[in-house]
Amino acid sequence: MQDTLTWLHSFIDKKDLTFDPNFGLIKIKHVLEKLGNPHLSYKIIHIAGTSGKGTTAWMISHLLQLCGQKVGLTVSPHIIDIRERCMINNSLISSSDFNQWVNFVRSIVNELHESFSFFEIMILVALVVFKQQWVDYAVIETWLWGRLDTTNVLTDKVCIITSIGLDHIHILGSTLDKIAYEKTMIVHNGNVCFTYRQWEEVDNTIYDTVRHQWWVLQLVDIDQSIDMDHFIWNHNVINASLSLAVVQFIQQRDWINCWEISIKDCPPFLGRYTKRKFGDKNVIYDWAHNVQKIKAFVNSIKEEFPYDQFTTIFACKEDKDLEAMLHILNKISSDIIVTSFGQWCGVSSVSKEQIEDTLSSSWIGYVYIENNQEAFQYALSLTTNHICITGSFFLVSELLPR
Repeated sequence: MQDTLTWLHSFIDKKDLTFDPNFGLIKIKHVLEKLGNPHLSYKIIHIAGTSGKGTTAWMISHLLQLCGQKVGLTVSPHIIDIRERCMINNSLISSSDFNQWVNFVRSIVNELHESFSFFEIMILVALVVFKQQWVDYAVIETWLWGRLDTTNVLTDKVCIITSIGLDHIHILGSTLDKIAYEKTMIVHNGNVCFTYRQWEEVDNTIYDTVRHQWWVLQLVDIDQSIDMDHFIWNHNVINASLSLAVVQFIQQRDWINCWEISIKDCPPFLGRYTKRKFGDKNVIYDWAHNVQKIKAFVNSIKEEFPYDQFTTIFACKEDKDLEAMLHILNKISSDIIVTSFGQWCGVSSVSKEQIEDTLSSSWIGYVYIENNQEAFQYALSLTTNHICITGSFFLVSELLPR
């Protein structure tokens, strides 16, 4: 396994943003041909959006499994184990199987002498694993792109557009309509696409795209009566409504007979409003990493703990709106501890100097502790009974107990 991980990690410095995206899609199509076009062996559900992709993918995967289907699921990034990127029936494959199919992809990639990113390699591995495991369905979320995403080589599929917001604006565009366009372009001729009514700019962009292409748009009504049970994060009612609508459509299209399915039968998604106890401290981990997700996370906190204050441990990437996110978190925080995470996949946390410069004119109070383990120990020493850890996938990954 270590040799496999070493090879995979060798692609981490090759950022997904440094290659020509159009050439990248042509390259991936060529590699898939060499691999035997594994993606043609199963039905695909393809998910794009700013927020809600991972949770929606998780719900759909579980609901289809409850219907007796064998399901492949790939999410990005992974929280604890790299095999989360190629799960079968929501469980990790064995290390030996993982090694075998990574090495198969490796043999083809090494023949081509092309430059690949980590995300590209892991998508190729997932598509191969799904074929070898004879899945009925593969649930696949995009990375940050849509139109130019590696996964957009997949053409015969059901599509979902989750919540659209302002994130990765230096890549996708600085307005909602530009971002919506990039995300919506995962939908190909003949596809059915599920979404819901959002901002006017987003809706208009989606409607314009429909008019110029041959695909079917299904607008989903948000069902506030869904029993969310352990899915406390309140934005999940949107993801749940989309998930149920998609699975019900697939049941009818593919003649799948099963008992009534329910969101409450899906286990919580690790890293989203995940709770742990440390002595008398309640700790909530949530990888909310943009303003839209932080708002939803804070609303959920306020709903469950309307009168309580939290010690907040926070870190984010360099390109995030640090001040806006901390301003929102300040509403639930008695103390804010800003920290860091280790560099991963070419991603760095915002530096102490950047934090000081950004917050120099702000009234937000905070302490900075660079080592996140030390930050956590400091939080445990404070009198507050509640701690939340948020701002980044990478921070949650490093602090969430194994």
